[in-house]
Amino acid sequence: MVKLPLCFDAGSAASVFRQVLDDMNLSYSRKDGTRSYTRFAAVVALEQSAFSYTYLIDNSDIKFEIWSEVPALSGNITYLGFNSDSNPHLKNILQNYISALPRNPWNFSFSQKLRNGFISPGIYGAKRKWKEFL
Repeated sequence: MVKLPLCFDAGSAASVFRQVLDDMNLSYSRKDGTRSYTRFAAVVALEQSAFSYTYLIDNSDIKFEIWSEVPALSGNITYLGFNSDSNPHLKNILQNYISALPRNPWNFSFSQKLRNGFISPGIYGAKRKWKEFL
């Protein structure tokens, strides 16, 4: 699964994503769930769960998932994950999603960078990661 970092919280990111799918007249189903991720505290890895928003596009093999991780002691990073990079609708959906957001999803604020660390895996290289799929 491809994980693209977002500079928005999971709830608002999912709301905008749902609106984009509606505006594109795509038929989809949505289900809520949880997603596991690993968090590091000191030197010990801790298994965590996060609430996730999943969107299954009908008549397609694309599955989108939005969730937030707390990778360290403070701060969180939201991700948009999807399981298909060869579908022709994928690029169009991602471009419409970026257009619907108030700013580019890779433009993390200074306070987000401060809380998470400038070279954290989600923030460092976020723009490059997004550009791979646009």
